[in-house]
Amino acid sequence: MAQDRDTEEMLAYLKINSVDELFQDIPETARSELTGLKNGITEQEVRRNLENILDKNISLKEMPSFLGGGAYDYYVPAAVNNIVGRSEFITSYTPYQPEISQGLLQALFEYQSMMSELTGMEVVNNSLYDYTTGLGEAVLMAARLQRKAKIFLIPDNLPRSSISVLENYCNGPGIKFQKYAIDKNTGMTDLEDLKSKIDDDTIGALVETPNYYGVLETNVDKIRQALDGKILVVGADAVSLGIVRPPGDYGADIVISEGQVFGNPVNFGGPLLGVMACRKKHIRKMPGRVIGLTSDTEGNRAFCMTLQTREQHIRREKATSNICSNEALTTVATAAYMAYMGGSGLRELAIKVMQISRELANQIAQIPGCHAPKFIGHHFNEFVASFPINAEELVQKMNEKGINPGIELDIPDMENDLLIAVTDKTSPEDVQNFVKALKEVIQ
Repeated sequence: MAQDRDTEEMLAYLKINSVDELFQDIPETARSELTGLKNGITEQEVRRNLENILDKNISLKEMPSFLGGGAYDYYVPAAVNNIVGRSEFITSYTPYQPEISQGLLQALFEYQSMMSELTGMEVVNNSLYDYTTGLGEAVLMAARLQRKAKIFLIPDNLPRSSISVLENYCNGPGIKFQKYAIDKNTGMTDLEDLKSKIDDDTIGALVETPNYYGVLETNVDKIRQALDGKILVVGADAVSLGIVRPPGDYGADIVISEGQVFGNPVNFGGPLLGVMACRKKHIRKMPGRVIGLTSDTEGNRAFCMTLQTREQHIRREKATSNICSNEALTTVATAAYMAYMGGSGLRELAIKVMQISRELANQIAQIPGCHAPKFIGHHFNEFVASFPINAEELVQKMNEKGINPGIELDIPDMENDLLIAVTDKTSPEDVQNFVKALKEVIQ
């Protein structure tokens, strides 16, 4: 067959013996067992086969999920989907021709304006890929602001996935990382340990609030004072900013967040939206793009790309980042969501999820052998709970009862702990079913 001859020619050119050799760098345990579709079948048969494969998935409607750790299943109003679905937005890529992209540019400008108000920062760029890549970019930016320093401080409960991304981003520039402790009682930053690690070679520090344990930092002013002239990067939960102090109020230099929670559903882990904000004096060191408001030659209001310090727009050696695209569509969704909710709506949302999380934690704490929350620090929509059985076993048994109870923590001495998250879609029935299933599993 022609296809076989083509394959043989390609294999000979590549100097390999089989197609399987193309995938030899991928561990066998990570390879899919799906063998693909048969040749020469109809569209209807292809669709049937794919639907049979998809039926193996379990949706959030079928199994209530209490997973969090970075992506959250918040409700997306129909109005947001309607706006995002407009052809002007959903087919847009990058507005290289601003004269015909005014609608998209305005939407992106409004996103920047609303996110700036929410974070309390002077400048917001026009999105990065997600929170973790935003963290990598923030550390590189901090290093550009502190040229001689080479060590950046991170909390010791930062997930390994985030650390892996940081190491990849910062390997070339030679930036090293040093962990500071999280207090085992409060779940917040160990201020004295952080202070002990600050010296002349320190670039700055990442402070997450709420952090990976879901605990809100109440010592942010003391942390800012301890860092003195060093760079303070704050990782903030966007929903929590509806009720807690914005990072700009306590002197953050750079703020990163995950915008997926505003108007973007969870969908196999994406798409996500990396939020980055900074002080105006640092704007020239910030990656990505900034959309600005100006006037055209006739004096009419017009929008344009004001800052474009990425390699697509300037010489590679002068670029602040190799980010060559952004999350324009998810950014529009977030802008539409924030405009739809308004300030009072975002506040009500934050209060609602905090109340739900407290109700769930209180009910778990009443079960003998369970402790929730594990830390005494204030938590937001997420908290760590401890159980009398191994977390892996607990998750398996809860799954069998139709509930995904949370994330196992790959942290020493926390084998019996789970990170549990709620959203505005977590109903009272979901809470009761969680507690009922938990009682059955551990008793």
